[in-house]
Amino acid sequence: MYVRNFMSSPVVTLPSSTRAIDALELMQAKKIRRIPILEDGRLTGILTLGDIQSVLGLQEHS
Repeated sequence: MYVRNFMSSPVVTLPSSTRAIDALELMQAKKIRRIPILEDGRLTGILTLGDIQSVLGLQEHS
């Protein structure tokens, strides 16, 4: 079995200039918990739902 058999596609990405609340709304709409952050087409980080909840002072719901 290969990763391609169960990976999410297409990949949802954001630039680092995205507001935290906008990223949260996108994650909720797409039902995803992690978003790769790109700058000039290069991966610069991974944003997690927990990151946003921590910054915005929200509690994580399972």
